[in-house]
Amino acid sequence: RRRGVLPVGPGVVVYVYGRSPELVPRPTEGRPIGYIHSMAHEYRHRTRVEFADTDLAGIVHFARHLRWAEEAEHAFLRSLGLSVHASVDGVVIGFPRAAVRCEYSRPLPLEDEIEVHIWVRRKGARAITYQFKISKGGEEAARGETRVISCVCHPDGRMEAAPLPRALAERLEEAPYPPLELR
Repeated sequence: RRRGVLPVGPGVVVYVYGRSPELVPRPTEGRPIGYIHSMAHEYRHRTRVEFADTDLAGIVHFARHLRWAEEAEHAFLRSLGLSVHASVDGVVIGFPRAAVRCEYSRPLPLEDEIEVHIWVRRKGARAITYQFKISKGGEEAARGETRVISCVCHPDGRMEAAPLPRALAERLEEAPYPPLELR
């Protein structure tokens, strides 16, 4: 059930789904351009395979899929007015990766237009597990999972696990459908 559509940039549109019927207008640059749901669990990000993404064979280098998943995660959070690097009451909060996994099912050649669909699989007190699919024209090219940990970033470089910031915890919910089957 799609609850809202929000264009967030050239070629990038977010479809936000959720359980609550309340839709909240989200103005950008002084004009309302769409709606987001007060609790969100998924995001769709469109991009194109660029020359720098490919290897000598002219197909996407395997590591690029994880970068696209991360870009979709960051765009998802920005669409909710959040960031992966924030300051809460003077304390710097970050979300380093604790685990990543990606499985590939077909190559993506140069200039393919792709969609990265990312959703919240699990939301804990200190961590979020995202799952994602990367596809071209509805045909899956890769699927995977990434787990991020909420951390306080101390000035001396140390990081310490911390509860999810309230603003984030209040805006994200777990997706209501079954998890991806990963081999």
